[in-house]
Amino acid sequence: MKLMKNISIGTIALALLMNLPLIAQVQGPAKVEGNTTSQRASAENSDANAGDASGQKEHKEYEIGDRQAVDVYGSLEDGTPGAPGESEMIVSGGWMNSREARNTFGGGIEFGHTFSGNKFLENMQLGVGIEGERADMMNENRLSYQNLSWFLAGRQRAGGSIDGLTTQLNDFLLGRNLVDSFFREDLRPLGYYNAGQILTQPPIGAPIAINQASILNYQQGRLVFDPHAAGEIFDSYRLQTKKRKSESAGEIAPSWLQRWVSDHGPDSFIPTISTVAEIGFPLTDKAAAGETATLTIATLKTFEFGTLIGNVFGTAVVGNADRTLRSSIYGGRVGFRKDFEVSGAEEDYRFNLVTALVHEMSEVRHEPDSTTLEIGLQFDLGNDMSIGPGIAIGLDHHEATPRFSFGATMVF
Repeated sequence: MKLMKNISIGTIALALLMNLPLIAQVQGPAKVEGNTTSQRASAENSDANAGDASGQKEHKEYEIGDRQAVDVYGSLEDGTPGAPGESEMIVSGGWMNSREARNTFGGGIEFGHTFSGNKFLENMQLGVGIEGERADMMNENRLSYQNLSWFLAGRQRAGGSIDGLTTQLNDFLLGRNLVDSFFREDLRPLGYYNAGQILTQPPIGAPIAINQASILNYQQGRLVFDPHAAGEIFDSYRLQTKKRKSESAGEIAPSWLQRWVSDHGPDSFIPTISTVAEIGFPLTDKAAAGETATLTIATLKTFEFGTLIGNVFGTAVVGNADRTLRSSIYGGRVGFRKDFEVSGAEEDYRFNLVTALVHEMSEVRHEPDSTTLEIGLQFDLGNDMSIGPGIAIGLDHHEATPRFSFGATMVF
């Protein structure tokens, strides 16, 4: 042992004198071990940085999603799911006034859940909503003295007699269903005027004779090929003087929201692109109800000054609805969200201004387009709660367009 120790000391001393790289050989293993430890620490730091970067990216994504959420009373769709693994409940209610429906009270509740897991699930939200409304509707089958006057004027123009109130009302009710079916709202006075002429003096040279018998045959044919039209036809032949009638409707609607592309922030040109699919099942036995299928494509882009929102949507009436309603309603929405923050004595208060222009086009026969302006405010109540009151103002004077509407939405 002593000999080996002396040999080692002598060898080291000789190496120092000869300037040999023995020190490197002796210290090599320690240095390599130190490099291995340093590389392991560097790798761990890289993993931690990658995790932090991933977490920051997800945090940034959710922050952008929070800036794009629209939880106000209105029709604008944001296409933004909640945080992964969390559920939310949305309660809304409001009142609307239009020429067609003087007082409409409606409300609903919706439950949604965003899944956790991979990216696809974290950007998916499944939900179900229940809605109901009660409306004081205009009775379309009421006896309109204005329309009757146009009908009698046409009859006089054709040289017919307007004596005998019962006879005139019978012919008027006979032609009313045809006029309402083939003439849009703003041309119906002309339609009644022509109906008065035709039922008095059929046009010469017409391919078919248009008279009381031919109209009855036409309605009988409608009943054979479209049994759902029976209620409409019979109601049009009834003499009704009541101006208003009450109607109630309700539906349950499961939905699927999927965000396909996420906004990468104000410095990126990539927007959020989402789809929202919904199927509504009526809870009432109204003949004109039927199931509805709605698809909305939502595109959102957040900038420093706010968030621009665009919607393209389409609704198809399917199922057991009246054939005259089995067509599409489609349109678009353009909206803008602006965030505000007010400094308080103890804490800051946040609220958002949301505006939208909504235009709907309908393929329902003779149904005019509708344009509405929506304005809402969204207040953050804390604890993942918010409230969003809003109003809607009609920009045209059509029957179905809301003259004015207001309500509120709460998110829990």
